[in-house]
Amino acid sequence: LLYLSREEVVRFLDEARAHPLEEVGFTGGEPFMNPELVPMLDEALSRGLRALVLTNAMQPMRRYAAPLAALLAKHGPERLILRVSLDHHDAAAHDLERGAGSFARTLEGMRWLAQEGFQMHVAGRVGFA
Repeated sequence: LLYLSREEVVRFLDEARAHPLEEVGFTGGEPFMNPELVPMLDEALSRGLRALVLTNAMQPMRRYAAPLAALLAKHGPERLILRVSLDHHDAAAHDLERGAGSFARTLEGMRWLAQEGFQMHVAGRVGFA
């Protein structure tokens, strides 16, 4: 797999200085699959930008628990937002879309984010059976 690198993000953020940029979004399936996501977040946050990460809050995110907690301690919760995808409020319906047991794993990740003090939004879907 080919992921966006920290160096590319630095270049893009340098170019964006000429424009009124307030927030940078990280998405693309599951951003925490990119091993350079945390350094990219640090780069954006260090420039005073908000960073929005769209995640499913499952295992890829949890692998970065310690570096994420360090990022939160360094920058505070005001500008780092994790938007968690929850496809349905019913576990069985959610699991149909994301796989068996994914609802429970997502809730576990959401609990961890809340306990650590991260700013978290939950994104649902409309019209999902």
